Amino acid sequence: MYLRDNYYMRDFLRRLKNQSINSKVDRLIYECEQIDSIQDYQIFKKFVIEKIKSQPENGMLTKKEFGSEGLLYGHRDAFFKYAGIESGEQRFIFPYFEHGADLREKGILSVQEQGNHSFVFQAPYKNEMVHRVRPMSPVYNIGPYILYAKPYFNNETYSFLKKKNGRTALLFPAHTFEGASVNFDKKKFVKDVFDKFRNQYDTIMVSVYWNDVDDPIYEIFESEGAKLVSAGFRGDPNFIARQRAMIDLSDVVASNLTGSYIGYAMALNKPFYMFSDRATLTDASNLGNNEEERRYALTIDSMFVAFSSLTPSDEQIEQQRGIFEKFWGGMKHFKTVEEARIIINLSSKLLNACKGTTNGYEQVIKDTLKGGNKINVSDNEMIILLKSLNLDHKFQ
Repeated sequence: MYLRDNYYMRDFLRRLKNQSINSKVDRLIYECEQIDSIQDYQIFKKFVIEKIKSQPENGMLTKKEFGSEGLLYGHRDAFFKYAGIESGEQRFIFPYFEHGADLREKGILSVQEQGNHSFVFQAPYKNEMVHRVRPMSPVYNIGPYILYAKPYFNNETYSFLKKKNGRTALLFPAHTFEGASVNFDKKKFVKDVFDKFRNQYDTIMVSVYWNDVDDPIYEIFESEGAKLVSAGFRGDPNFIARQRAMIDLSDVVASNLTGSYIGYAMALNKPFYMFSDRATLTDASNLGNNEEERRYALTIDSMFVAFSSLTPSDEQIEQQRGIFEKFWGGMKHFKTVEEARIIINLSSKLLNACKGTTNGYEQVIKDTLKGGNKINVSDNEMIILLKSLNLDHKFQ
């Protein structure tokens, strides 16, 4: 019973069982971290083809350990670094760190899993889903992940690249991922991009998702004079920092399909543009119920309308703001360094007090709310705890 319910032990046994694959992933990620996939894209492309796509697991390479979703794209790691806290217990403190905005607003299957005692989202759009099942599980909303990323380049390199590139349009073409494909007229899309940006911008920079480095569309882009860049492999903790650097270097951001880059561009005060000939994404694993699909279709339609112009109307600006707040939390949920430290330290206290069991975690919270002596929390920690449980309005 203890082994089954204690997530320290479950994680230990899982990592022991998967020691070989975890070691392989660690080695590949370490190699990937050393590559500047913005300035040395061709080296990165070669690495992905020869070292990642050649593996039997292909792009499904991921560590088998507790809280592994938080490893994707470096979001959780960036939050800890922003707070100035280095911790080997990241995955235990925040076992569920959503890897990006879920425009489908799907239910959270892992809310039922033992060990997912707390949840981190950019926006509060899924808080109620969690609390409906686990009312005593803290849910922390921290706003756009991109804002927590440390600079990837030093000031000298950034200034050099900014001057070298001049006015820059950054493009995020619709990309595939494991088990999913995209469909659009690629030659026409390349032509549309250059027709839109060639005369107004010195550089057209195209972000290549790691899984698509061998897609012929990027040879077409390059032959037309585009600069190819990448944020890196999805498991690389530098991913989010590189993505921020690319957006920081740009003057406008664009795509033909929705993605996290929309909210990230807005967070960094960059105008965003959606091409009208939208790509379609096919992903069998994302087929939800009819209501989910209807809601998702409406969300996509609203985004293509809201971002259809680089000189948006007042109505479009309001639509953009609403989208930003709903899926990325806007700016009101962004945490200061001190607030980030409080959240991490509070979560660490709760974790230590429960000794690694989900039921124990929830009991510690109940005792704390009743003023018990299980743990000592500061006034600021109590405010954040109450808010994370949607109880702050009851204690005003």
